[in-house]
Amino acid sequence: MTHHIGIIGCGKQAEKHIYGYRANGVKYISVADISFDAAQNLAKRTNVNVVKNIDALFASEEITAIDICTPTPSHAPLLQLTIDHKMNFLVEKPLTSNLEEARAIATAANRENLIGAVGFTYRYAPALVSIKEFIDGGDLGKVISSNLRIGGRGSHAIWKHKKETGGGAIREMLVHMIDLAVWYFGPIETAEVLAVEQYFPERIIDGKEVVVDAEDYVLVKLASKAGQVITIAADFTTPSFVQYAEVQGTKGMAFGSIQPHFTPFIWMNNEEGRYPAGKTGLVTESHNIIADLTGNFLASLQGKETPRCSVHDAVEVQRVLEMVLKQT
Repeated sequence: MTHHIGIIGCGKQAEKHIYGYRANGVKYISVADISFDAAQNLAKRTNVNVVKNIDALFASEEITAIDICTPTPSHAPLLQLTIDHKMNFLVEKPLTSNLEEARAIATAANRENLIGAVGFTYRYAPALVSIKEFIDGGDLGKVISSNLRIGGRGSHAIWKHKKETGGGAIREMLVHMIDLAVWYFGPIETAEVLAVEQYFPERIIDGKEVVVDAEDYVLVKLASKAGQVITIAADFTTPSFVQYAEVQGTKGMAFGSIQPHFTPFIWMNNEEGRYPAGKTGLVTESHNIIADLTGNFLASLQGKETPRCSVHDAVEVQRVLEMVLKQT
């Protein structure tokens, strides 16, 4: 089937998605934004089609699926519009701004029998996929605990540091690791916020000093229904981006990262199964994870795969995220 993807929102993520679709052989892409100038600029840079507004995108008979790359507060109304037009969709993380919206979207999508995928990209990082395989395959024995870390310097966009626009380290950074915890360990039973801070109430963004109000550091402790304890540290204060995951089990541990300079490995207490005692480094091929994300979405549209992060998964992530937000 030849797909024509309609992308809503023309910021940084949209451009990544365009190249992801291109890597999967998609030739026809149209973009729309509330700012026609932004849409035109993106279309010119990436050589895709531009339509005058979002309504024109939905009015097109050529569009076969929708990709939403807008700030979180706009997700629910745009998703509802997409569902009303009975169109399958990929949406940037998180699914919506709150659990009530997420459940409503999941119910509506299910009622219309639509495919919905959510762009939690860490599910596509090879080293983090390896950890998932170790957990599911029993290589680590009974998993006991996990430490997840993500940090960056922030200051790329004002909305990412304003509460009213869905910004902050919790919604922008922590949510990725909550998703990883849900993917690895299943439903989460409890969430405890151990620390939440704002260290930089003033930031330099686009050369201007601005006052912001969203948190830029958070430390939480989760407990899965299966009994694992997961700690997550997330921030917008780290000078250089950092991310990793380590998982401990009764037979050993595993370490991995989305960053290629962190060498992933598995450590076994004793020689058992596929690995000898001690540390075994893992060789993982470099991947364009956005191409993997969009490729999974396209394969789901063709019935060859299911979304790696479905709307149902994203509702569980939203539930845990809300447990955290209620404590801040």
